[in-house]
Amino acid sequence: GNTTVVGIKLDEKRTSSDCDGKYQGERFFRCSAGYGIYLSMDEVDVVPPELADEDVRGLAISPAPDMEVFDLEKEFEELVGLKEVKDGLRHTRNFIEVQRRRAAVTGDNAARAVHVAFLLGGPGCGATTAARVLGGMLAKLGVVSKGHVVEATRKELLAGCNSGDVEPRLKKVVKAAEGGIMLLHDVDTLRESDRLGDELLTALCKLFETHGGATEFPQPLCIAACGKRGELQKLLSEHPQIGGAIFSKLDFLDFAPAEMAQILRRLVEDAKFRLSEELTDERLEVLVRRRQAVASAGSAPKNVRLAKTMLEEAINRQTDRVYTKQTLSLDGLTTLIEADFTDKAQDENEAAEAALRKLDSIVGLAPVKDFVRSLYAARVVADLLKALGLLRTGHLVEADRSALVAGYSGQTALKTKAVVETAMGGVLFIDEAYALVGEDGKDSFGREALDTLIKLVEDYRSDLVVIIAGYSREMKKLLETNPGLQSRFPTTLEFDDYSPEELLQIADQMLLQDILVLSPAAGDKLRRILQELSGAAARPGFDPRANGNGRAVRNILERAKRSQAVRLQRLGTGRRSQEELTTLLPEDLDAGLN
Repeated sequence: GNTTVVGIKLDEKRTSSDCDGKYQGERFFRCSAGYGIYLSMDEVDVVPPELADEDVRGLAISPAPDMEVFDLEKEFEELVGLKEVKDGLRHTRNFIEVQRRRAAVTGDNAARAVHVAFLLGGPGCGATTAARVLGGMLAKLGVVSKGHVVEATRKELLAGCNSGDVEPRLKKVVKAAEGGIMLLHDVDTLRESDRLGDELLTALCKLFETHGGATEFPQPLCIAACGKRGELQKLLSEHPQIGGAIFSKLDFLDFAPAEMAQILRRLVEDAKFRLSEELTDERLEVLVRRRQAVASAGSAPKNVRLAKTMLEEAINRQTDRVYTKQTLSLDGLTTLIEADFTDKAQDENEAAEAALRKLDSIVGLAPVKDFVRSLYAARVVADLLKALGLLRTGHLVEADRSALVAGYSGQTALKTKAVVETAMGGVLFIDEAYALVGEDGKDSFGREALDTLIKLVEDYRSDLVVIIAGYSREMKKLLETNPGLQSRFPTTLEFDDYSPEELLQIADQMLLQDILVLSPAAGDKLRRILQELSGAAARPGFDPRANGNGRAVRNILERAKRSQAVRLQRLGTGRRSQEELTTLLPEDLDAGLN
């Protein structure tokens, strides 16, 4: 008949009358009765031959959208954020449409193959969703025949492979993606790779060479290379076989907090929950910002992944809450309140970790980091002590002699007390504290401020942290001549001068912020300058204030930048290359020493 049937030979006998190699009275193959069964095609799920392969079955495959209802602008309306991606997709659509009109006029049906690069910020910024929209758009335009999306990561492409296995596996993924989008994740990681990674990169170069350049629509497939923005850009420039085949680079920026709030609201709705009325978009944005502030580590979830994590945690807390209250109503069981999105203990721990990460970003100071990994930067101290629950607010108030000492007798104590009161619950940081009493110790106004401070430190010792700071020699003299200070400030931290290597790291960070680099010769010269600077600081009698550590480095670089600007101006009015504009030469550093 016209009905297609599928036969299966069974390992165990079954009693059905159809289990004998026959289907509706017709024998299709001979076997012992009860050891064969037939089903019609509408009773089974038909797997395409290319997906029957074991190397492909485990990949994430998104079906093609319904072309009768697919509308690009509506799809864009559903996408939160991603303005740059939407603009890039619109440009791709416009180019294809105009190219088709040109072909109708000229009769030349040759077209440029459409392959894209997804330049990512952080993880979870919508690459898969954008690939599905891209697949629908290209299928609607006739660029590809189906529009489905097949995703593969570096790990999936290389797992279990030996030398020589990588290219055949990639070809299987290409076969599965024919007529749609092949979304390749982690392409950026192939720049610094191992042997199998090198094989994969070589296979990708051959693939882009084969499918790039001129083509006719529908093209076999669209390849989307996905990776971190900077590293993927470098790979595309280093491998022109790939970079030259890329039609469009789509820039995925991290979602803003307001956009994250919209995504979180949609995830809540998709999960069949609802948000309480108190959780307005503004409040959700505050919750997102708070969570982002403590989730800034490289391994912490970001973007959509962070929103999903927040929702999962909120549902878990809500579950415990409604169980405890024996809630039975539909609203009670499906409503999330603000408390469900906050975990006080976790927030404090994560805030402490965030504060410690700030400290770790500071160059050098290893002995100081050993003291609770902190107490170098007063702001970090405030964040840390607040996060550890040792301070109520954790805010920082900075002061010096001018903020504490008044111009008339009797007013200094009031002025000092007012400053201390503004720091209650937080940290009061007094810089150059030795200036309060002067070198001869006879400054009566400064002495009054210091005596008032000592008393207030004792009175408010459970609700205030005071840090007095200054150059070592002057601070030692201040403590020696004021016994009350030594008992009120029992912890002393000595900040060693930066080593030449640490000073060079500081210089590199400053140059990076200004998008500048040193030529090799300039780098060697700056290293010698910093070694001389560090050596001078170690000589007896050297005034540490003349060194300034990081400040001295900044002064050198600021003068060098001005010298570079003058040098370039003297070269005339011609156009300067990017390398000339961003590179400091040895002669620029000569000015930095003056």
